[in-house]
Amino acid sequence: MKKIVNRSLAVTILAIGIIAGLLVYITRFFEQGENWALYFPGTGSSVEGSIYDRGGNLLASFNADEQRYSDYASIREACYHVTGDYGGRVGSGLISSFWNGLRHYDIINGVTISEDTSISLTVDSSLNIFAYNLLAGRNGAIMMMNYKTGEILTMASSPSLDPLAEEDEELPEGVFINRCVNATYAPGSVFKLITSAAAIENLDNLDEQRFYCDGDYITSGVLIKCSGEHYNQNFEQALANSCNVAFAQISIQVGQERLIEYAEKYGFLSELNIDYIRTPAGHIMTEYAGDPETAWIGIGQSEDLITPYAMMRYVAAIANGGMLVRPHIIYADTVTASRLIEESTADRLKELMINNVEKGYGSYYTFPDLKIGGKTGTAETGYYIEEDLDEDGDPDSLSNVWFTGFLYDEEHPWAFVAVIEKDLGGGLTTTGVMMNTFLHQAIKSMS
Repeated sequence: MKKIVNRSLAVTILAIGIIAGLLVYITRFFEQGENWALYFPGTGSSVEGSIYDRGGNLLASFNADEQRYSDYASIREACYHVTGDYGGRVGSGLISSFWNGLRHYDIINGVTISEDTSISLTVDSSLNIFAYNLLAGRNGAIMMMNYKTGEILTMASSPSLDPLAEEDEELPEGVFINRCVNATYAPGSVFKLITSAAAIENLDNLDEQRFYCDGDYITSGVLIKCSGEHYNQNFEQALANSCNVAFAQISIQVGQERLIEYAEKYGFLSELNIDYIRTPAGHIMTEYAGDPETAWIGIGQSEDLITPYAMMRYVAAIANGGMLVRPHIIYADTVTASRLIEESTADRLKELMINNVEKGYGSYYTFPDLKIGGKTGTAETGYYIEEDLDEDGDPDSLSNVWFTGFLYDEEHPWAFVAVIEKDLGGGLTTTGVMMNTFLHQAIKSMS
């Protein structure tokens, strides 16, 4: 009798365990069934697909028997963050996203296959190779789009890898991060373009004001340092000089709430999408900061973080009269446009950015033969090179250096952004010079 009772108890416990396990499985099936069904299985998949660049060059293809990349190592490496790989290691990679997009899942019928098995990208692989080589092994990004059509023409991120390289090869740190769209950086002075928009729309006497800069500005006992001494200047000159003293005062007048409002309105604090690719949101200090921290926010330091793509998107709208044509990386017959910036504000910012280059950066010497507007940025990182000392005997600081802008050229309506991490140079001397080389090559190759 005792054995029967024990056996009954064991059977009951086993049954309870089976029922509990079944309930867990059913719950997870409803919650995660699509992920299970669409998990990239490698070879043996019944789905076939191909990805081509804008010139018809094969970037990747897959079917039941094989997974292919381009036959050219230079394309595989320079376009790695665009295509990704068959393991899904790159969050922005189109291979796994495209493969999932070919199949449709419902809980009754499971996975069905789409008839469309190829996509053409707007990216030019030859320009990506050129941009990637310009980055020359440094951590950074170059991105360019046509602001009239929304086509992403270049998306180069460094470091990268050849997905067909030996697996035991030591990988660079951060190699799976697409720095164009998945990395956030302190913007430095490129953020002054956002502060400028807020000032243009909210400070009635902005153009009558004069901002004196002798290199230092103290607010509430906190020192704001500038990179130079600009003396008496108006707003236009202050932006061309990228004067921290002037923009500290402008930022305080605009106020922290307005700066947050404008950064949010222009998409810098939101997750953004480029077809299958999703970008992280940026960040600005939202708790009450006080005047000194508000000054640093408007200058582009403090806790400010943005993606390079968000900045290029904003500049594209500036160049296009405030209208943003939907940026896309997959070729589309039709695209939509929406207003991002008030037309008068965009037109003023465009004039200011052209003036930056002509009066501040020296267009003839730095950007010969280019009709260009731009803004530089140099954001402190808190990293130093102890063995290299400056003229004051202090260790040289490393900065994230930016250059963003546009060509106002009917044949080449392009907006762009470039950023390099932890560099000893500046926005003009490093990324500015690099983009001059890149833009001349792009005009030559796409004309």
